[in-house]
Amino acid sequence: MSRPHVFNAISADVLNRLLDVLRALRDDNTVRVVVFRGSGERAFASGDDINEFVRTSPFDVLAIAARLRAVTDITTSIPNPITASIAGYCLGGGFELALVCDIRIAADTAHFGLPEIKLGMQLAGAGTVRLTKLAGSSSHVCYR
Repeated sequence: MSRPHVFNAISADVLNRLLDVLRALRDDNTVRVVVFRGSGERAFASGDDINEFVRTSPFDVLAIAARLRAVTDITTSIPNPITASIAGYCLGGGFELALVCDIRIAADTAHFGLPEIKLGMQLAGAGTVRLTKLAGSSSHVCYR
């Protein structure tokens, strides 16, 4: 993802390009490993491009969410190991993308979260389900 001026926010265009690349990688027998990373050190991906959402209709937002779901679904269908190289912010849709990777390597600067909950938005990539499966559930909650 290469949009460092907006902390690699995931736009509809980024999702379309990811889908195209992932489809090509899935069918390419010469590919051994896939690595996701964000441009720069400030963010892997800061999540969905909220500025884009503000300018779109609710139906367009649903279409963008469906594209993120398609990206996470196709990522899990690729047989090759997929690694997320995470530095800086890894939020929302970016975190959901990292959660579907086989391996996540985080720099000391990495910050994770699902802030779309505070905006009343859905987690299109099933982030809460994937996070619970990876991290496990707990009988207590710790708030900062």
